[in-house]
Amino acid sequence: GNGNSGQINGHHHHNGSRDCDGKLGLGFGGSFNECLVDRCQSKAMPLTRYCHPHILLDPKQTLYKRCKFVIRRSSADIICTDAGTIQCSKPILRSTVPSLCPAHVIKTEKA
Repeated sequence: GNGNSGQINGHHHHNGSRDCDGKLGLGFGGSFNECLVDRCQSKAMPLTRYCHPHILLDPKQTLYKRCKFVIRRSSADIICTDAGTIQCSKPILRSTVPSLCPAHVIKTEKA
């Protein structure tokens, strides 16, 4: 025998109670993901891998839709396709009515 066996259960200083830090409901272990889009330096939003301007690229997201404001119509818009129109397409919340981003809501109200 070496006489040390009694010390294991002796003094149990519990310093391990700090492992709740960092779990503030948001931090994924403190590491924020960057947006998946190439050369985009923005931080991804919670629960997705994309930043706000690129959120519509996430096929699984259901919170956002695109602004339907038509920026420019080509002369070909007589044919009823979207090919000739350029839409704003900024992400807006799906519940937004009408389907316009804040900048274009103002434009349509002035008209």
